[in-house]
Amino acid sequence: MHWFFALTEDSTAFREYADMIMVAVHTARKFTSLVSHCLYDGGDSDFTQWLTQHDVRIIRHRSFLRDDLAELGRRKNNPHFAAALSGAFSRVELPGLMASSDGATRVLYTDCDVIFLGEVVPELEANPCEYFAVAPEGNRTTTLT
Repeated sequence: MHWFFALTEDSTAFREYADMIMVAVHTARKFTSLVSHCLYDGGDSDFTQWLTQHDVRIIRHRSFLRDDLAELGRRKNNPHFAAALSGAFSRVELPGLMASSDGATRVLYTDCDVIFLGEVVPELEANPCEYFAVAPEGNRTTTLT
C-alpha cells in the first residue's frame, strides 16, 4: 500500500516537520510494508537526499491552492500563510495524482507527526471505506459519529 505525506520547504516549521517525517519514515520501514511517498514543494536539500536514501519517492508538487492561499495570507497580513497551509492542502489533490500513476486504488495519507508501531496494511485493506476515512487524533478509543 502506498503511504503519502506532504511538506512545503518554505514552511516556517520546515525543520520540525522534516524531523517528524524522518521518524515516521524510519518506523514505517521498520514495522510496516508501506511504500513511502512525499508530496514535496521545494528544492533539493539534505532532507530530500535523506528521503531518497531511505527509499521515499519524492513527488514534486505545488498545490493548485498556493496562489489563493498567498492572496488570503496577504489579506490577513500573514506572509507565511501559503507556505504553512499549501502542503496540508495537497492531500485533497492526491486522488488526481493517483489517477495518473500506477493505478493504486487505495492509499494512506497521514500528517507528518505519526509513528508506526506495527503493520497497518492488513487492517487498512480490510476497511470497507471507499473514498475517505477520518480517525480521531487525541484518543484511540474516541468514536466518530
